[in-house]
Amino acid sequence: MKKLSQLIGVLDKAQLFRGGAQISPDDLMINDIPVEGITYDSRKVKKDFIFACMPGFNMDGNEFVPDALKKGAGAVISNGKPDVPAGSVLVKVGDTRVSLGKLAAEFYDHPDRSLRVIGVTGTNGKTTTTYILRSILERHGKKAGLIGTIVYEAGGDSFPAGRTTPEASDIEFMFRHSADAGEEYAVIEVSSHSLMLHRVDAIEFDQAIFTNLGLDHLDFHQTKEEYLKAKMKLFQGLDRPGAKKDKIAVVNLDDACAREIMDSTKARKITYGFSPAAQVSAVPLHMDMEKISFEMVTPAGKTDVNLKMTGKFNIYNALAAAASAIAEGIPIEEIKEGIESVANVPGRFEKIKGRGFYVIVDYAHTPEALKDLLIAARELAKKKLIVVFGCGGERDRSKRPIMGEIAASCSDLCILTSDNPRREDPLRIILDTESGIQKVKPMGEYYTFVDRREAIEKACSAAGQGDLVVIAGKGHEDYQILADKTIHFDDREVVREILKNS
Repeated sequence: MKKLSQLIGVLDKAQLFRGGAQISPDDLMINDIPVEGITYDSRKVKKDFIFACMPGFNMDGNEFVPDALKKGAGAVISNGKPDVPAGSVLVKVGDTRVSLGKLAAEFYDHPDRSLRVIGVTGTNGKTTTTYILRSILERHGKKAGLIGTIVYEAGGDSFPAGRTTPEASDIEFMFRHSADAGEEYAVIEVSSHSLMLHRVDAIEFDQAIFTNLGLDHLDFHQTKEEYLKAKMKLFQGLDRPGAKKDKIAVVNLDDACAREIMDSTKARKITYGFSPAAQVSAVPLHMDMEKISFEMVTPAGKTDVNLKMTGKFNIYNALAAAASAIAEGIPIEEIKEGIESVANVPGRFEKIKGRGFYVIVDYAHTPEALKDLLIAARELAKKKLIVVFGCGGERDRSKRPIMGEIAASCSDLCILTSDNPRREDPLRIILDTESGIQKVKPMGEYYTFVDRREAIEKACSAAGQGDLVVIAGKGHEDYQILADKTIHFDDREVVREILKNS
């Protein structure tokens, strides 16, 4: 069992209080606090847990201190000074988020030191890249945990994914679970939010993969330059003092930000892309609704790959995973087999067959992702391309008209609807997006439905032989976030119900 006095040694300039009176570390050791766990969620507090008061965008963790204490929290970590009685200890810190990562890493005995940790960052393609990479690692005989947008998997167990990159204490818990189960790798999606909010500060990454940089999260980062700086933090972290050797940066050479990413780290680089200058590149050979084949060129040789997923963007994802695997010394034959073993990724260009037409459900919710999705779909559609899409509420408003213009330009029939409106008025979101559609199509040449099911029904009823329907934005999500509640809503389920009843 860990003691509080052992753990707080990793914190800088922490102040200790009992019953409002400041105490010294020596005073704490006289009547030390046992630590059985660490959490930032007061609902998960158990006896002798540390409760971290996280500063939130809508709520302040300090408000939940009484609840945590009632459940037996032995210590409270806060950058404020909530009322904590003498039976517990308040650890006052400068930044609760930073402190949570350090404490959790120490509590779980730094599991990253016994794992090869590979972080994948970028606007689009993170999830599919991690799935393909894990498949390659497993084909090579290496067990790997997976943390990302769809699910968290560690040590053979699955945990619900609340966000792309979980909070620091959750990551350390899952890494510990992976290491104890004998897994050798941890593959994790690393969002820009997690980098700026210090969720991964305490993790030592062995590899960092950059997929691309598009227009997203500007409600949080304000400018694309700040968004890029957030992504670069992952690569800069490869150079931390005292780090393990042989750090690797895997970079999409075709992206406009590739040079800045590569210049941000001293780590060994391996590049991928369609550019002949990339170390791992591809020459597309054939593409249809079921698969795409391409020749993959690597420093270890060439091979033909038959990817069971389609779309040029999925070649990028396969190349990113392949480049990472090449850097790990995995033979090209096993890389090919690992790529070809992935039949699909939930909600990523997921195909549903209708009567004479196909429906594609995809998570694309940024301008670049939507454009890439529709370009890939256009190449596969024998006749009309129909798109259903929306934009999320309480998110970057600047991308709404851009996405509207892309949807209208790249499709034959454009149907605008709600995504996750959250606490925003769905009609306001639609109007913002509609302004982009109207640059391409006048009133009457597109449809708007606040109700997402009605929009999907319209798309399916409008589809005929050889047409292709694309439903973008929610992908694997099985819920819709409204102003006052979250309801069950799965685009894939809705499509299948509509097709069954048509």
